[in-house]
Amino acid sequence: MMSVYQCVLGVDSGTQSVKALVVSLSDGRVLGKATAPHRMLPGLPTGHMEQEPEAWREAMFTACRGAVEKAQASGINVELHGISISGQQHGCVILDGNDVVVRPAKLWCDTSTAPEAAEIVERVGGSVACRAQTGNALPSGFTASKLLWMKKHEPENYAKISTVV
Repeated sequence: MMSVYQCVLGVDSGTQSVKALVVSLSDGRVLGKATAPHRMLPGLPTGHMEQEPEAWREAMFTACRGAVEKAQASGINVELHGISISGQQHGCVILDGNDVVVRPAKLWCDTSTAPEAAEIVERVGGSVACRAQTGNALPSGFTASKLLWMKKHEPENYAKISTVV
């Protein structure tokens, strides 16, 4: 007979993989864990770091299923009471009017948009003005420069933008 445990599922979607943990609410023990990798798109020019958002979704389901199955394999009946999800920041996912992904996501570590970041900083009056107005120096990994990059280099995709995630 399986023991019933009230649990939470913790999920972290990082640059290289999704990790999932099933944790007991009563004592904080990790009852099951799994990892599912996802990869950068190969063959891109230097500085371009992109992934397919669908790969994140698939890896999330694989890791979550794996963590629950590992807990169950040890005789634990998992009763989920919550899910916590964290993910990489500043990945630029573009959706069209039908909520369909338009292109691969440009990640936080993509530096191909450095010229566009510099252009935005200059448009707002330089680095001091940019910090004063936005609270940061607008590095190339932030979303604003990725949108300007897309407007310049992929106008057909830029025209499809309905939602930026």
